[in-house]
Amino acid sequence: MKTVFTVAVAGAVVIGVLVSSRNTTHTQIGPYDTPMFSVQFPAGAQVELHDDPNRTDEGESVVTHFYDGSMPGRGWANVSYTDFPSARKTDIATLQTEGASALFRPGYQSSLMTDTTLGGLPGKELVVRGLTLDGGIPIIVRSRMAFSPDSMRLWALQTSFDDDRKGLSEADCEKFFDSLKIK
Repeated sequence: MKTVFTVAVAGAVVIGVLVSSRNTTHTQIGPYDTPMFSVQFPAGAQVELHDDPNRTDEGESVVTHFYDGSMPGRGWANVSYTDFPSARKTDIATLQTEGASALFRPGYQSSLMTDTTLGGLPGKELVVRGLTLDGGIPIIVRSRMAFSPDSMRLWALQTSFDDDRKGLSEADCEKFFDSLKIK
């Protein structure tokens, strides 16, 4: 499970850092609608879909679907979900801690994890600040994660920025997180 979560958290941020506007396939104007969900990306976001096949620590084949919303000023708002062939036993708090350790260099700062909802599902929220392992880029990542009721799908929404001056406001992040409608 750690392998897939590492991809879900670190992958969304790293992909966001590497994606340029010339590779973007959709400019966000209104609600972004897919067969699985709808969400209101922040103003100016340009969304690109990436599918990342991977294996869990148990050897199960899974695909994580990333909807990377790159924004002006090196910021990103991302939606991802991973479907698993069997119910997950790992809790979200453990996943978020493993994900932060996989993305950031030692010495990163983390907020206290808080209970929240994501698309009507009970979940956890976390804010982490630090330098990325790959490249030493100083970023702030806000994430909200939730499992489906059967624990076979992991939903994650994230915002990330390379410094506070270029980031979304707390209210804008909440608006993005709260806009997720799971179908």
